[in-house]
Amino acid sequence: MNFRNSSLALLLFLTACNGSNSSTPQTDTTQIDTTGADSTFADLAKAKDELATVTAQKSLTQAGLDDLNNRTTAAKQSLDEKNAELAVLKGDGQGSIKESGNALEALKRQAEAAQKDIDAKAVELDNLTRTDPGNLGLIALKAKELSDKQAELNDLIRIDPVNPGPIPKAEAELKEKTAKLAILNGDGDGSIKAAEAKRDKFLNQIAGLTTDAAKLTARNRALELKAQGDITGAADVLAKAGLTKEAAEILMAGGFRKEAAEVLRAGGFKDESDALLRLVEAETPKPAANSILEDKTSYAYEANSSLALEEVRETSSVKLQEMTIKNKLVKYTARAGHLTAYAPKDPAKPDVKDAQATIFYMAYTRDDLPKENRPVTFFWNGGPGSSSIFLHMGSWAPKRLFVNIPTMTPESKITKPASFPWIDDDETLLEHSDLVFVDPVGTGFSQAIAPHTNTEFWGMDEDARIERDFITRFINVYNRQSSPKYLYGESYGGIRTPIVARMLVEAGTRDFEKDNSGKPAKILTGIVLNSPVLDYESNTGLGGDTSNAGFLPTEAMSADYYKKASKRQKAPAIAYVDTLRNFVRNEYAAGYRQWYYPTRSAIKAAADNAPAASQRMLDWYNAKLWQFVVGRLNITTDFAEAAVNWFVVNPVDRPKAVEAFGTDIFDVEPGLERFVQLALDAEKEANSPAWLKYTKTPAGIDLLGNMKNIMGLDVNWINEFEMSSKKFQESIMPDLSLNPYDTRINVPKGAYDLTFYEDDAFAAGIENALTGMFNYQTASAYKTYNFDVIGPAWKYSRDSSMKYYRSSIPDLVQTLNYDPSIKMLVMHGYYDLVCPFHLTELDLANVGLTARIPVKNYEGGHMTYESEEARVPMKQELDKFYTQPVYPAPAVVNSQSVSMN
Repeated sequence: MNFRNSSLALLLFLTACNGSNSSTPQTDTTQIDTTGADSTFADLAKAKDELATVTAQKSLTQAGLDDLNNRTTAAKQSLDEKNAELAVLKGDGQGSIKESGNALEALKRQAEAAQKDIDAKAVELDNLTRTDPGNLGLIALKAKELSDKQAELNDLIRIDPVNPGPIPKAEAELKEKTAKLAILNGDGDGSIKAAEAKRDKFLNQIAGLTTDAAKLTARNRALELKAQGDITGAADVLAKAGLTKEAAEILMAGGFRKEAAEVLRAGGFKDESDALLRLVEAETPKPAANSILEDKTSYAYEANSSLALEEVRETSSVKLQEMTIKNKLVKYTARAGHLTAYAPKDPAKPDVKDAQATIFYMAYTRDDLPKENRPVTFFWNGGPGSSSIFLHMGSWAPKRLFVNIPTMTPESKITKPASFPWIDDDETLLEHSDLVFVDPVGTGFSQAIAPHTNTEFWGMDEDARIERDFITRFINVYNRQSSPKYLYGESYGGIRTPIVARMLVEAGTRDFEKDNSGKPAKILTGIVLNSPVLDYESNTGLGGDTSNAGFLPTEAMSADYYKKASKRQKAPAIAYVDTLRNFVRNEYAAGYRQWYYPTRSAIKAAADNAPAASQRMLDWYNAKLWQFVVGRLNITTDFAEAAVNWFVVNPVDRPKAVEAFGTDIFDVEPGLERFVQLALDAEKEANSPAWLKYTKTPAGIDLLGNMKNIMGLDVNWINEFEMSSKKFQESIMPDLSLNPYDTRINVPKGAYDLTFYEDDAFAAGIENALTGMFNYQTASAYKTYNFDVIGPAWKYSRDSSMKYYRSSIPDLVQTLNYDPSIKMLVMHGYYDLVCPFHLTELDLANVGLTARIPVKNYEGGHMTYESEEARVPMKQELDKFYTQPVYPAPAVVNSQSVSMN
């Protein structure tokens, strides 16, 4: 009874608990740990079920026992009756007794079976009701378990202020959590709403930071693309990052104003887009109409030639053109004509204009772009005495001649090529700049204006001044005051261009006419030098008494090209060139210090070059011989000096050459032979004791062995140390004539003079371009180069008191000191023996400009762009150069600080 009451109490309590919890708000933040209580309730329920089962079994067993007792009583009664009947039967006869006996046996069997059932049920009842403490029956065992669970339940529901049970404690915690939940569900500072607001604010901050990071990534990527020359790609990256105005700004800075307007409109800035389009339309010059110019002027190129002022015209031809650049149709204007180079105005006579020369130019311009953001680049070739034909026809104009050096056809091995394919230039610089190709006085169709004569402008400073004055005139005529301006010079352009640059920055805006646009003027933005000579005094090929070290890497690369050298093996070109630089810097320089003494390099160069120089001088003389025979003239000293000035550029050797030249026409050839013999005799006795001793030391022996491995020549390097580039060129492949401008091209010895391999084809190309590209017609022949006339008359020296008096290095330095922001770039080919790349590196290193003016080298020669494998990497470097900002750091240097030896 107590068990049942306890069970009922437990059930009532559980029901009460479930009822109270059903109305309590459920939340993850207020759950109570009721694990112990839940376990106890489960055990109690299980015990209750087991007890009910045992009770049912007990009832069934008791019923069976009662039935057996009843059946036993009935059997006993039946037995008594049968005994009575037996007694009767015994008295009635044998048959009745037998029949009764059978019945009795049957009853006995039934009684035995019933007894077995009684015994089994008794055992079951004992197992259920046994109270032996050591061996409790099932009912007693379950009663004990139920008592234990009741004790646990009582502990769970214990109501004691000091030591409450888990359930009252949990109820108290639940009440507390419910109160806190009510606070959290409210609007106070500690509420969930406040926390959610803080969370949302934090998420917004994270989103903002993520957006800022994405924008920063976009800006960095845009800078990379801009540095690669991909302005539209950079703008696209910025626009996709939501930086619409920055995308528009970068497009505007690159001259893409219409595209900037489109970006602004797509970004939701309709008003700004419309305003920009209106500005573009107002400022965009209307393209000129096609105009054929028939130039009837006859131009002359001799030293004393000049053109009357009344014959000078500044009219240009015009032909509208278009091409595809990076999948975009680009329209441009091709112009050809003359501009007058006026001398700077004399402040004392401001109204007097001195027309010095009429300069011929060919230009490609994007007239649809605003001028203040559109660069203009002025190009010159070298010589001195060359027009701009090689850069114009071969490098970065909208169309070019496909030369594809070093590939040569079988026919070009026998005779000069007469033409090259005329193709669209996929690497054209028109993408970044307007292009102006300039012909110096005495070349192209450029000529002095009387009373000036051509020869007045044939000198290092005189030439640069007239080019400066032409640029000024071009700026004023075409309103390019606000345009970024670049100079691009090749070969002797390495002398001309820095001098022009210095003169431009010195003059500033002094000679600029007023720009009605009001935009700020730009003087000079950048300089590119392609295969330049910077200093005649450091170039042993041009007569300097200095080391041949600058030529050695080019000679080594050439020897390797012809598989004569063993040093390179499988090293990439860049790595091998570094090896050569290290060799020059260390082993070669150490040997040179033992080999050299004043004039030693000049003696060696004279001996190596004298035979070829003498032959060139004789060929030149024979070509002019009729002038002397017909006029019965002697060869005056002045005339001889002019000739020697051209053919013997080393000042140390010139007096001997003049003396050898003689004064009578019959003395010329014997005199030249004497000149050659003097040079050879001087070299025989030139090795110093210090050098001969050094060659026997371990360092000297290693040097001579490395010279053989690097230079590919098995010669006596004791005597041939500092071999001239001319002699190397003749020795490395003795059965072939190599082109010094690119040693990779060659013809069989005696085939033809390979030096100007391209000139016939380029001359034909420029004649076709004048009419086809420019609408320019003339009866005069375009003077591609005029070396024979200009060379002997050229004034190479400047101020002979200067250390670098035949150099443009001081001008580079002064230009940077005037304007440290000017960008500079030098590009060379590995196989150029006329202006070798390492010589430029040494020249710049000697004045501390290595880091300031990068030198980039390519698989090419002097006209590096004629090599197809060099064009794409060269253009990529130019893309970066034109799109990068101006140089940020000061660049003050001292050109007199380092010795050239």
